Amino acid sequence: MRGKILMIAAIFAGLTLVTGTQAETIAPNLRLIDSYTIVGPKNFLTDYEPVNRDGTINVVVEIPTGTTAKWEVTKPDGKLQWEFKRGKPRVVKYLGYPGNYGMLPRTLLAKEDGGDGDPLDVIVLG
Repeated sequence: MRGKILMIAAIFAGLTLVTGTQAETIAPNLRLIDSYTIVGPKNFLTDYEPVNRDGTINVVVEIPTGTTAKWEVTKPDGKLQWEFKRGKPRVVKYLGYPGNYGMLPRTLLAKEDGGDGDPLDVIVLG
């Protein structure tokens, strides 16, 4: 039996980010609240089940296939934000990701409990 994966976050590879503070709808139930932040109706980190009753897996896509912009779900508010490095939006300096990269909701494991302080990483191929 093949597993199924449900994507929660938008695939925003072609998204043109806007400047200013005006909210913009970018996908059903997702909004761009500024040039670097995407929010949904729920907290991406804590409010979605990692596995559904039918066996499908919920994945929050942080870096869509073929892109290099480094987005990340923030803790604890669960917004999807473009990561900054040295005061600038982070863009990885190599080929785009080979698959949709992201995380499984509700899998955050603190360092003191043996984790790395982040949710479980996922790359969706195919």
